[in-house]
Amino acid sequence: MLEAIDPRLLPVLAARLRALAEPQRLRLMQALSDGEKTVGELVDLTGTTQPNVTRHVQKLEQSGWIARRREGNRVYLRIAEEVSGELCQHICGLVRQQAAQTAAVAATGEERNLP
Repeated sequence: MLEAIDPRLLPVLAARLRALAEPQRLRLMQALSDGEKTVGELVDLTGTTQPNVTRHVQKLEQSGWIARRREGNRVYLRIAEEVSGELCQHICGLVRQQAAQTAAVAATGEERNLP
């Protein structure tokens, strides 16, 4: 059972979850799951442009999903809290499980339709 949350916090929660509801941002979270990276490294890993990565990083940072630290003239990004990464991993696991179940049902249905 979910722990009750103050109804006044529900819009904040919805906004934070909405920030993840974009495939490119999920790719960035996945890329950061094994440690901090620079924007340049994220560009290389995701195959998208620097302005696009920067825009999505800003949204994730504003919503509290990622944090940055500066070292000299370099900026390193990381998942802000371990629990944020765990939540993303859990949701991805559920999606993989659902996809496998759907594929299994589809395969069973296809077998039944064979002549």
